[in-house]
Amino acid sequence: MKIQGIPPFGKGSLPASGGAEGDQGLGGIFIMKKLSIKSPLSPLCQRGVFLGHHNLPFKLINFFAMFRSSFRTGWNDKEKSRYLQMKQSIAVLFLLVIPGLIVPASSFAKPIHAEISPKKISPGDAFIIRVTGVKNGQPLCASFGKAEISFSNCGEGCYLAIWAVDIQTKPKAYNVNVTAGKKKIKLKLFVKQPKFPELHLSLPDEKVFPSPDDLDRVEKENKKLKDIWQNVSEKLWEGKFIAPLENEISTVFGTKRIMNEKWTSVHRGMDIRGKEGEQVRASNSGQVVLSEELFYGGNTLVLDHGQGIFSIYMHLSGFNVKSGDIVSKGDAIGLVGSSGRSTGPH
Repeated sequence: MKIQGIPPFGKGSLPASGGAEGDQGLGGIFIMKKLSIKSPLSPLCQRGVFLGHHNLPFKLINFFAMFRSSFRTGWNDKEKSRYLQMKQSIAVLFLLVIPGLIVPASSFAKPIHAEISPKKISPGDAFIIRVTGVKNGQPLCASFGKAEISFSNCGEGCYLAIWAVDIQTKPKAYNVNVTAGKKKIKLKLFVKQPKFPELHLSLPDEKVFPSPDDLDRVEKENKKLKDIWQNVSEKLWEGKFIAPLENEISTVFGTKRIMNEKWTSVHRGMDIRGKEGEQVRASNSGQVVLSEELFYGGNTLVLDHGQGIFSIYMHLSGFNVKSGDIVSKGDAIGLVGSSGRSTGPH
C-alpha cells in the first residue's frame, strides 16, 4: 500500500508505527513524528472529525473533505498557531484503518466473468472462452463434454482458451463448464445444423479401397495420430493463425466426398491450391511432432502449438523441418505436393 501526505500537510511521510494500534473505536489514525510542541489533533477528535465504526456508510471522500475543512474553520488563534508550526516541521501520514474495511486490494477486483464466442457454431468449428477477474494463483479450468480445456494468460486477471467441436457433433445446445476457484460457471454453446457441400472424385481403386496390409498400416497410423492428439503441452502459439498458403481454397472443411461413385468420406481438412514445390509456411509457432509419409496424407507434418492445438500439413512433396524442431509463425516448413490420396498439388 502506498501512502502519501494529504494536503495541506505537504509531501512528508513517516513509517506506519505507533498510534492507537488495535483501537476498534476510531475510524482513523494519525501517525506523526514526535516534536516538543503539542499536537492540535486532539480538538479534531473532540469535534468528531474522525469517523467512528458506526459511521461506515459515509463516503470516504466526504471524510477527506470534512477533515481538510476542519483545519480552516472553527479553530481559535492558539490552535491555528500550533498548526502553522507543525506544518513547517512535521511529516504526517494518514492511514485509514476503518475496522472491517481493511482488505487486500485484490478484494476490490472485478468479479469473475466468463464469456464464450461465438455462441453459435457449426460442427468442426472453434470457439473462444474468455475469463476475467481471476485472482493470482486461483485455479482455473474448463471442460466441454469429457474434454479438458487449457487457458493462457491474456492480461491482469484475464485468461483465454481455444477449443473446437468434432465434425460429428450433433446440433443442439451444450454446456461449457468453467471453474475459477470455488466459482462454477455454465456457458451455453449452440451447435447448428451443418450445410456441407458434396464433391465427386475419381481416384485409383487402391487409394479408395485399401488392401488388408494397407488397412493394417492405416490403423497403426491412426493410433499414432490419436496418441499425439492426447498430448496437451505448454502454449507456443501467439496471436492470429495464418494460412500456410496465400492461395484460393479448392475444397472446404466438411465436404462430403464421393469417390469413384462407391465410397463416401467427410473431408476433415481444407485444401488450398498450390504449385508443386511451393513453400508451405507454419500457421503459428509450435513444435514439429510428426514428419513422415502416411497412407492417406502422404508426406504429413504435424505442429503442436500447445494447449491441445495442432495444425496438420498433408500431401507435401518434401519437408524443411524434422520432428522435435521448434518453428515460428511463417517459417517455411515444407513444399506443396500431391503425395498420398490426392488428385493434384495442393
